[in-house]
Order: sequence, then structure tokens, then C-alpha cells
Amino acid sequence: MSVAIQISKITALISFLFVPGLHENGVPNVALLGIYFFQFFNDIIGTSEEIFWEGFLALPVFTFLIIFKIN
Repeated sequence: MSVAIQISKITALISFLFVPGLHENGVPNVALLGIYFFQFFNDIIGTSEEIFWEGFLALPVFTFLIIFKIN
């Protein structure tokens, strides 16, 4: 794979992760996904009555980003 394509992939990955969210006080996407996943994980292993299912959405996103980075 050429160096230009590798640099483009890294730039695309970094720019996606640091794009702010849509609301007024936008949090970068990577931080929001991290917070969601952390809460989901704590709800599963903790004694919580309800599970924060939005954190489950972080798994396919992180998997896609890892596969995108590897290829």
C-alpha cells in the first residue's frame, strides 16, 4: 500500500474521532463513545437495575475503526 493512502487513512481516522458532536457543548466523538462504553460496561458488571444500551453502539464503531486502520 502506498504511503499516500496510509497517510490519508490516518488523517481520516483522526479527523473523525475529533469531530465535535451536534449539540451546543459538543463533545468529540471518541470521548462520547468512550463514555457510553464505560457506562455500558459498568452497568453490566455492576449492580445496576438498568443497562445503558447506547454503550453497545460503541462496539461496532470501534471494531470498524480498528479494521479500517489495519487494512
